[in-house]
Amino acid sequence: MRGALPHATAKAATEGLTRAAAVDHRPAGIRVNAVAPGSIRTERYDAHLAALGPARAARTEQQMARLHPLGRVGRAEEVAGTVAWLLPDAAASLTGATVPVDGGRAARGPGPEES
Repeated sequence: MRGALPHATAKAATEGLTRAAAVDHRPAGIRVNAVAPGSIRTERYDAHLAALGPARAARTEQQMARLHPLGRVGRAEEVAGTVAWLLPDAAASLTGATVPVDGGRAARGPGPEES
């Protein structure tokens, strides 16, 4: 998306750092993974919607639902749940991965703002 150079650069760097750190630190028994949240409902998100007014907020919510295969933006507790899942031995063989917590948006591909 036009104007996303800083975001894209930081994301690529984070993914590369995650993979490299996983390789470097595995001999010490340290697993390294990253969580990549997408659109998440937060106080800031809700304040943004409130500032739009009811009609524009409803249109924005509808657009966000269409962008995400799950039909909605994520919740903070879903991101936290993913992090919690990565910590114990249940995920012991997972290292060097970036886990998207984005309601399937990345799987869907480019958004309408890119066309």
